[in-house]
Amino acid sequence: DRVLQTVLSNLCKLELELGDLEAAARHGERVLATRRLVLGPDHELTVTTAVMCADIVRRSGRLDEARQRLADAEARAAAATPVQWANRVRA
Repeated sequence: DRVLQTVLSNLCKLELELGDLEAAARHGERVLATRRLVLGPDHELTVTTAVMCADIVRRSGRLDEARQRLADAEARAAAATPVQWANRVRA
């Protein structure tokens, strides 16, 4: 459900701002897993969520893992053309 994913994503962002990294990671990873499954790994919302999760990992001090996650998100973003992303967002 897209509405639930949006709510959980926003909750994750709020928890991140409040410094609750454990809760933010839990909700962020849940949203990321669902978006990968439903929208695909290259969808704009999935990539954006992957970047948010990488930031949580970075703030948790796991810098090597964060770097790898960001590199993966960058590669996925570069592989998808703007037209592909626009079409997927409308779907």
